[in-house]
Amino acid sequence: MRNFPGFPSRPDYVAIPRVFFTDVLPSIQDLGELLVTLHLFRLLGAKRGYPRAVAYDDLLADRPLVAGFSELGRDFRQEIPRGLDAAAARGTFLRVSRNGGQEWVMLNTPQDRRAADALRRGEVSPSRGQVEGTAAPVGLPTLPGESSTGQAGLPQRDIFTLYEETIGMLTPLLAERLQEAEKEYPAEWLQEAFQIAVEQNARRWSYVERILERWKVEGKDDGTSRGHPTKTRDVGKYFIWPDGRSRGE
Repeated sequence: MRNFPGFPSRPDYVAIPRVFFTDVLPSIQDLGELLVTLHLFRLLGAKRGYPRAVAYDDLLADRPLVAGFSELGRDFRQEIPRGLDAAAARGTFLRVSRNGGQEWVMLNTPQDRRAADALRRGEVSPSRGQVEGTAAPVGLPTLPGESSTGQAGLPQRDIFTLYEETIGMLTPLLAERLQEAEKEYPAEWLQEAFQIAVEQNARRWSYVERILERWKVEGKDDGTSRGHPTKTRDVGKYFIWPDGRSRGE
């Protein structure tokens, strides 16, 4: 057994649902299922885009997972499929494919079950390939003024992650709107707009969208930017009444 030198001062984190420790982990007795489950949390957490899904072929080729079975003297070509079968049978993950094509693995949540149905119908298509980095810890979006790679050197969250962490479940229709917004607005704008929505307890995409649209029309740095420490942010001006008046008018 190799000695572990310890964690770095600013380690990356993997988000694992709390219910896993209370309702799933106590009943797992097979080490293969446990290894596959833990590594799938890592892979899914690091995926970008919608829906979040790991290709079955990529799971078989994942180096840390393969190394884990190799350390145990087990054949990963047999153990990974067997561990995934057990995890899927337990209900931890979903396995889905369209017309017998590439198989994908998704977390078993209400939103992912809807995404799985959309995938089967060909309405959505997960991104293929190796995931990028590791998952950022769940929390509020990174704010402007922090590192360009995110808080504590972590990668910036994409718009889907921002939405899920601050508002809630994604739908295929809303995912298309978010994709368009991600193309139209800078990442820094998206992160700050979501942050404002959290601060104002207005966790709705329509609220975030109004902030972005106002910045696009009026400019972002006219007394509202966090990048100017001497200026204050009048969050009331982001709310637009039906007749077109802002809250401050």
